[in-house]
Amino acid sequence: MKETKFLFIGILFFIFLGYYSSNRYNVTYIKEGSILFILGLTLIYGLINYKKLSKKDFKLIIGIFFNLIFILKYYLSFYLIIISKGIKRKKRIFYFLLISIFFYLLTFLLDRMNLISNKEFYRKTLEGIINRNDLGFGHPNTAMMSLLPIFFSIYYLWYEKNKIKVIGVILILSQLTYKVTNSRTGYILIFIFLILILIKDKFLYKLRYFIYGEIFFLLYFSIVLPSKLKATVYNKLLSGRFWLFDYYLNNQEITLLGKREIEKLYKILPLDNTYIRVLFEHGIIGLIISICLILYVFKLLYRYKDYKAIRIFIVVLIFGIMEGQALYYHFNIIYLIIYEYLIKKEKNEKNKHINSSI
Repeated sequence: MKETKFLFIGILFFIFLGYYSSNRYNVTYIKEGSILFILGLTLIYGLINYKKLSKKDFKLIIGIFFNLIFILKYYLSFYLIIISKGIKRKKRIFYFLLISIFFYLLTFLLDRMNLISNKEFYRKTLEGIINRNDLGFGHPNTAMMSLLPIFFSIYYLWYEKNKIKVIGVILILSQLTYKVTNSRTGYILIFIFLILILIKDKFLYKLRYFIYGEIFFLLYFSIVLPSKLKATVYNKLLSGRFWLFDYYLNNQEITLLGKREIEKLYKILPLDNTYIRVLFEHGIIGLIISICLILYVFKLLYRYKDYKAIRIFIVVLIFGIMEGQALYYHFNIIYLIIYEYLIKKEKNEKNKHINSSI
């Protein structure tokens, strides 16, 4: 339906507008206006797509609300799953891609016009001190990281028919952006992503139990290793992240349900780790639920043999140990991929097709 298409694009646009206006452009009143548009469009969207609520949709909504009780911060991310109904998967990702590119270019343009407050970033290297450009994103790492969901979307949409072109676009854009941002973290993640792309599906299947265990290795890296590596050269390579992780883990209280007040401290001492943030903000229960959801998503992706999504999700989770944005809607496109898998729609359609053929 055309109405569903335009509503979906409108909702997604205003969600991104609210995020960029408050987090990038420091114009909070635009975010407030965006919320009103989102509420209105959501009401219409719900009336069109959920006027007949199936048992599967009902179970999905109940499951999402249950998880939101313990990890409420990701309500917009879960919301993307709910509004996926009525739009084909590749269309959802395509619209996400267009909006992501629009706001990336808009941010860059506003920065070039000096309409966004400029900050200066430097890094000491063997060649001397180099200047790092944030391209209007507030930090050079954010400028580089914001390319990743764009690369994920391009890969998911067009890789099968345009393998060389897709890899070429990723290599060229990442190299150009790295030259001005000098974001090592983003550059390494893109390199890992390209390696995963080159690994054949059958090997990803053979490595499935290792990939399931990725989250536990990342938790070990985030929670156990910092105390051992905070005074080593690895801490310097990661811009002091191990020291910061260890500081939080030893000086902040860990509770069952968490405390959102800790977010105020991030402005003084940055905490660039998604999993430690979940632990402090949503507590032990929130972290356990997040782990269960991650394992469940991997299980779904393997069940439906969506190896492209598996590659993307692996990189998203690795990103989580270096930055705090991994599970947000504007970075993690997995939310736009899994709706049909969650309600078992594709499996049922395949079964119907087999039965009709017989």
